[in-house]
Amino acid sequence: MMTASYGDFHTDPKVIVALMLLKDKCPGEGFSCFRGKDSQVYDSFMSIGMACLNMALEARDIGLDSGIITPKQEQVRKILKVNKIDNVPLLLGIGYQDKKAFQKKRERVKLSELISSEFFGGKFDENRK
Repeated sequence: MMTASYGDFHTDPKVIVALMLLKDKCPGEGFSCFRGKDSQVYDSFMSIGMACLNMALEARDIGLDSGIITPKQEQVRKILKVNKIDNVPLLLGIGYQDKKAFQKKRERVKLSELISSEFFGGKFDENRK
């Protein structure tokens, strides 16, 4: 898929879902949609990511394979005829994996190698306020 800068498939997915942010719906800085005092620039992008992940998990639950793709904006806007002020942060490809296609060996990292008991650079102290 030439429109992607991240993510690939071993076969072409049967369905591609485009997750979009429309500027008129998220008018804040950086497509922010949150209107509270503590508005963060990336809240809408996190929401898109969570929605995409839930779609991928649901696809897996019903026996479909999926892949999350970060598209190149200029190309995906042209293909989907999206306004230049809007954004397509993610695409979700859904289909079936070709079992004969090359598969990168995947190894799970031990949980003990991922967790840390440090707290802001120091050891965690329950009594710290």
